[in-house]
Amino acid sequence: MTSAYKQIILSAILLVVLPLSLYAITPIPSAREDAMGDSHPALADDFATVFSNPAGIAVIEPVHRFAGIDLRLSGTFWNMSNAFNDNNPSELFPLDEGNYLGFGLLGPIDVGYAGAGEAFRLFSYSSIDVLYPNVAVQSLFTFRIGAEFTGGWARRFQFDRGITLDFGFTMKGFHEQRYLGEADVVEFFGLLSNPEYFLDMPYEAVPGIGLDAGTLIRFGKHWAVGLTVDELLTLEFVSHYDTLRSAMDGNEPDISETHVRLPIISVGGGWFPAFADNIPWFGVNGFYLSFRHLLGGLETHPRNYLLGITAGAEITFWRFLALRAGFSEGMPTRGLGLQFGGFSMDVTVRGEELANQPGVFSVVDLRLAFAFESRKL
Repeated sequence: MTSAYKQIILSAILLVVLPLSLYAITPIPSAREDAMGDSHPALADDFATVFSNPAGIAVIEPVHRFAGIDLRLSGTFWNMSNAFNDNNPSELFPLDEGNYLGFGLLGPIDVGYAGAGEAFRLFSYSSIDVLYPNVAVQSLFTFRIGAEFTGGWARRFQFDRGITLDFGFTMKGFHEQRYLGEADVVEFFGLLSNPEYFLDMPYEAVPGIGLDAGTLIRFGKHWAVGLTVDELLTLEFVSHYDTLRSAMDGNEPDISETHVRLPIISVGGGWFPAFADNIPWFGVNGFYLSFRHLLGGLETHPRNYLLGITAGAEITFWRFLALRAGFSEGMPTRGLGLQFGGFSMDVTVRGEELANQPGVFSVVDLRLAFAFESRKL
């Protein structure tokens, strides 16, 4: 295959992957959920339920979050062995072939409360992702900065034979700024050191409102099934400017549009075995199996439904160490968590498919998250 032909094929892939990767880079779901495959509809037992499954707000132990930081580094290449031997360190991030590099940050603002049927969460986030055919040509990049406020309500309904139904919903408001452009490798790093270069590149301001909902049915203590509908009704009000300079000068946007996000409907179940209940130093928090994004086939670039199959499990040792593993989008996920009082740390390594078919444009995500919480107030 000639070099020119390979570049044409890669450019076509990038045009498809770019809109998918923009949503993927933001560190949601939580690092803990990521390590178990995804935010399973039957998993709703910590602060992350404020975003991923509103039904859990009904019964989780009240928790106050004071601060949170979630870092994410993604790439199509990870020759990690070169970091520990005498090879060229630049081989960690080769630039001679087409690749994807992304960085996401949730925080440093991440505060809120969840429990007793009510919840709220305020968080900020930023991300940058770059798609480049090779070192000599222009890269496509998107830089996003945003903040979101979410408030939720949930209630439990008790039925006979130990069956309970939890139902909840959250309403959210958000504002996001998107900086879009092209640059070669040298220009790209120049952008990071001199933000004034952004003034002559396309810019979008995107405020919006939305509604999410979730239902969780428990059959006694050991089985549960859940349904979540993220983006049940979410509106984005997009103002697009040809340049950031035009927006800063107070000019009218070149294009104004209202977008309705496609709902993300997911179903799944969980099994919470009792065989470890009498072991003081060991616990099994659950096994989960889910099907994510039932409407993925209706997207502009329909996703293969095989990408929606996820599974995961979590076990604990002495209550402060958690080991997690799972399966998502045809690739394994794994991670661990440490918890000491109100401080927690989660580490996750997982594969993620940015294209709409398995194995076409896979990346590896590394996540590191810290949180400070209290359950005593």
